[in-house]
Amino acid sequence: MEFLRAHPEYRTIHSHLEERSFWPLKLAKKAGVQSRICHAHNIYPFSWTSAKAYFRQWFRLGLRKEGVVSLRLACSRHAGEWLYGKGADFTVVPNAIDFASFKFSNRGRTEVRRELGVPTGAKVAGFIGRLTEQKNPEFALRAFAGLPNREEWRMVFLGKGERERKLQSLARELGVADLVIFSGEVPSVAKYYWALDVLLMPSLYEGLGMVAVEAGAAGLPVLASDCVPAEANVVKNIRFLRLCDIRVWQDMLLVAVGEGRSGVKMTKSVGVYEIGVAAKKLEELYEDLAH
Repeated sequence: MEFLRAHPEYRTIHSHLEERSFWPLKLAKKAGVQSRICHAHNIYPFSWTSAKAYFRQWFRLGLRKEGVVSLRLACSRHAGEWLYGKGADFTVVPNAIDFASFKFSNRGRTEVRRELGVPTGAKVAGFIGRLTEQKNPEFALRAFAGLPNREEWRMVFLGKGERERKLQSLARELGVADLVIFSGEVPSVAKYYWALDVLLMPSLYEGLGMVAVEAGAAGLPVLASDCVPAEANVVKNIRFLRLCDIRVWQDMLLVAVGEGRSGVKMTKSVGVYEIGVAAKKLEELYEDLAH
């Protein structure tokens, strides 16, 4: 707060800390910062047994008090309603990507598959994201392990997280360790979508689900849990499935791979997720606050 008081040229604070934005924005207000922006990116289900959940709720209520926040932003309607409350006034600024960098390449597909060690002709199911409880990677692995003729498949996990060792152990337990590839974090994920035939996204909760948007830009079919917001279905490449029946996921894996990739048309609804469009919208919001 002393820094902000000593530097009045900082007239806008844009916080991306979900409900924890309450503290920096409250202090910014006390320091006389004119514009205080809160940006919602995720949701967190409430649990009666989690002390953290009670703190989250307290912070959310603090954020909703009049005067703390000048401008409420969210990556999706779903995330905004979680943070600000249903019926609250907020603006959706989607997390955006450079669609051109995800455009499918047959040559790139061959190169990445060779890099990953995928046998020629194998079908590849993928999971991209943090290996955490929220992302539910164990479900994806179990769905893969139950496929018929699974020796014709490979499963690729891209990402790191606290569940990685558990996943590796589970792969051995399910007898698919030699069919599963753990690639860890990669510097540029776009090309890895080209190597896949279907993406699994069995998340327990999501604010939006950028992986699904990126997969859509690559024309890749996605099987997502019904906990993923419908807004992520930008190019209509997602099948939303319930997590209660893993057999349905296995059936739909076969269907999705059989149908193959889809083309991507840059319609107006798709265009809002293009990085240049989203950046322009954010720039205009900043300019409005400055006047």
